[in-house]
Amino acid sequence: MEDVTINLIAEEDGKSFKGQKAMKWDPKKKKYQLMNIDRDGKIIAEKKNEAGVKITKKMRDKKAEKKESIYKKWQQRTHLSLQKAGE
Repeated sequence: MEDVTINLIAEEDGKSFKGQKAMKWDPKKKKYQLMNIDRDGKIIAEKKNEAGVKITKKMRDKKAEKKESIYKKWQQRTHLSLQKAGE
């Protein structure tokens, strides 16, 4: 068992890194806020919609599924399809 080792290194592209929570100064609110930061110490902005509601992955997937269903309904109704690249 001595010859078996596992080397766990985080990826450098930052995709697997979710971020850390840290207290950062918010100049708009003029106080320290608990925020997500990346490896460089920059703030990771949370995406929000027009109503100010935080957008989640589930919401994005649902929106993409809705767009796909609209295309399928159009395709069935018109019996046409969009050209693929190179056709």
